[in-house]
Amino acid sequence: MSVVTIAGLIGFMLCVLLIRVMGARYDASANGSWLTDAGSERARMATARHAKTGE
Repeated sequence: MSVVTIAGLIGFMLCVLLIRVMGARYDASANGSWLTDAGSERARMATARHAKTGE
């Protein structure tokens, strides 16, 4: 693997992680703990809803 490919993968993973953490924080008040699978699932749904409606 080239350095560019590795850097791209790391960047992509950081981006996904950041989105998940932000989404979970945004939804934390609703489910209490964003460390649970159900919490992150709800956060993903909230993020998807947010992107769809543009609120």
